[in-house]
Amino acid sequence: MARKPRWWCLFRLFSLEFVKFVSPLVLYLIMAFFDYLEQLRKKPVAYRKRVAFFGSVALTVLIFMIWLSTWSAGTVPPADSKDFWGDLKPIEEIKNSTVSFYSSVVKAGSDLFGGFGSSSPSAN
Repeated sequence: MARKPRWWCLFRLFSLEFVKFVSPLVLYLIMAFFDYLEQLRKKPVAYRKRVAFFGSVALTVLIFMIWLSTWSAGTVPPADSKDFWGDLKPIEEIKNSTVSFYSSVVKAGSDLFGGFGSSSPSAN
């Protein structure tokens, strides 16, 4: 008897009534994803790690973009909006925190590895 694919467990999770109402496209995409995972399990470990890394980066960027798009959604500025908006500079805050994070990583790298801390190559 042939082994059932791993996505077969989806049919045990949902009732038949639920499966009848779900779009066939959604079921096809779910099954295609599980088939892709089956093929991915057969690949070498280095390839799987690369796929996992880039997949997590893509998911993180997607979540960050959704989060970033919700900053101004549904906000009503107060009556003295000039003072309120004058204090808010989200892009500058992100830039400052990124620069601060980078400098702390460079400092930690310099402490750990010695000489790693130069942010630009010397002109010798």
